[in-house]
Amino acid sequence: MPDTQDVCRIYVILKYCFVGENEPCSTYLTHSLKEPVTLKVSDFPPNGEFGYIYFSDNPDERSYEYPIWTRDPITDKLILPDIEGAYYDDRRGGQGVQFCIDWLRSDTLCTLYIDNIEVYDNNGWNYFIEDPDEVADQIKAYADSFKTLGWTNIKHWMGGHEPSSIDSYTPIKVVDELIQEVGAPPLMNTIWADWTLKLNGESQLERYYNTVQPEKLIIDFYPNLLMGTKQFYIENLRHSLSDSFLK
Repeated sequence: MPDTQDVCRIYVILKYCFVGENEPCSTYLTHSLKEPVTLKVSDFPPNGEFGYIYFSDNPDERSYEYPIWTRDPITDKLILPDIEGAYYDDRRGGQGVQFCIDWLRSDTLCTLYIDNIEVYDNNGWNYFIEDPDEVADQIKAYADSFKTLGWTNIKHWMGGHEPSSIDSYTPIKVVDELIQEVGAPPLMNTIWADWTLKLNGESQLERYYNTVQPEKLIIDFYPNLLMGTKQFYIENLRHSLSDSFLK
């Protein structure tokens, strides 16, 4: 078979919708995050072997970003922007970032096997992907160093506060396992306790618990009495809890 023949096309898209006040998400929109790349026979290893295939030979051209209108102009974090009375939403099933492969052949001369699709954040997690042993050693050494500094009363390490992305759950689990290898206390993360909140069509809290399997599940719900004019000070929290029990 000629090496120049097309096999498949790979690309990355974002599916989302805009939801108005009291209006359901009825129409899914599509935004291209990574333009299609057509793979030919020559792009695949011979003899049925597996090999890495990238969107570009240039590492700087392999990444993608959410469109600018989904990002806060100051913090650059993802937001739900209000556009003409409707807000952006990609939390439902069938939405969010999707990695697509289109089969281009009309014959039966080829069979495409996909072992895995590897995706990671270039802001931190890429170091672990590129050199997992070195990064793991650094994390364990950092956690272990507190023993020699006299910190013998640490009960938990505090991880990322209220992780709201499914992509952060596996890194949390990996770091937790690494620090416990050296006898350090486990991670503790607070998470928003809205059981109905869906991320990519799944329960956020259920997915977090099943993936991370934390030693303690810290539900982040503040007492109602704090949600007014009082500040979130420890003393106010103590009084608020006491008042709640007295009532």
